[in-house]
Amino acid sequence: MTAYVLAIVGLIVVSYFWGNINFAVIISKFNHSDIRAQGSGNPGTINMLRSFGIKLGALTFVLDAIKGALPALIGWYVLGNGMDEMFVFGDQKLGLFIGALSVVIGHIFPVFFNFKGGKGVACTVGVCFVITPVITLISFVIGIIYLVTVRVGSLTSFVIISIPILYHVAVSVSSGVWLDAILALIILLIVVIAHHANFVRIFHGEEKPLNLFRKKKADKTNDT
Repeated sequence: MTAYVLAIVGLIVVSYFWGNINFAVIISKFNHSDIRAQGSGNPGTINMLRSFGIKLGALTFVLDAIKGALPALIGWYVLGNGMDEMFVFGDQKLGLFIGALSVVIGHIFPVFFNFKGGKGVACTVGVCFVITPVITLISFVIGIIYLVTVRVGSLTSFVIISIPILYHVAVSVSSGVWLDAILALIILLIVVIAHHANFVRIFHGEEKPLNLFRKKKADKTNDT
C-alpha cells in the first residue's frame, strides 16, 4: 500500500513538472522570438499558428500532444494493477487519469512560468488519444474541418477534446467506473475554464477568425 501511495505521489509530481515544459516558448525562442510577445501572448498551438505559420504550429501541437500522452501511458502502465488494490471502485485506467490530470494542470498552471501557461488543448488531445484513440481521431478530423471552415480556434478546441472525453465518461458511467468519469470531466472542465475569456468573446461576437494559410506574423489578437 505504501509503495503505491509513493508511486501515485511520484507520478503526480513528475507529471506536473513535465507539463511545465512549454514547447511553444522553446520553439519560438529557436525562431529568435518569444510567443508570449506575439499575437495574443498565449503560449499555445493556435497562437503559434497565427504568429509563425502552419509548420511551427503543427510542430507545437504534436510535441504538446506527446507531452500529454506520456504521463497518461506511464500512469496506466505503472499504477494499473495497484489501483485495483487501493480502490474498490477503481480500475486499471485510474493511474492513466492521475498522470493525465497532473500534466494538464502543469501545462496550464506552470510554476516555472508564474502559473501562466497554455490552455491545455493539445496536451489534452494527447491524453484523449491514449484513452480512446479511434474516437479522438474522428473528433480531430471533425475539428480540423470545423477550423478550416468556421475558423474559430477556441470552439475547434472544445469540439476536438469534448467528443472523446464525453464518450469515455458515458462508457465509464455505464460500466460503473465513476472515478474515471469524474477525473475525465475535471480535465475537460479545467480546459474549458482556461478558455473562459474566449467563450465570452464568442458570446459578444468579438472572437477573431483564424486563417491557417496566412504566413506573416499576426497582430495583437485573441485565440486559444
